[in-house]
Amino acid sequence: MLNESELKEIITKAAQSQIGEDGLAGVECEPVIGMDGREVLRVVLVLTKLGDGRMHGRRALDMLVTVRRSLEEGNEERFPVVEYKIGGEDEDDGDEDAD
Repeated sequence: MLNESELKEIITKAAQSQIGEDGLAGVECEPVIGMDGREVLRVVLVLTKLGDGRMHGRRALDMLVTVRRSLEEGNEERFPVVEYKIGGEDEDDGDEDAD
């Protein structure tokens, strides 16, 4: 299994190959237990507004495939479960302007 910095480097390169360097704000990854009881890799791709605008249909699928293949080539055994979010989004999705 790869360590966190190796994972982030591989995932970053794979994602940027699909949406460009200016489309990706960051990568988060952590091991979690999957539905079958095995460890999987939770990957969150933090997109910029530009990256979000580029994520549609075929490109989203291509990114998933590219990330998975890149991890396999790096000998990562855990299956990646990929999520997306826009950089700067609050975790609670609350309205900051509400009083």
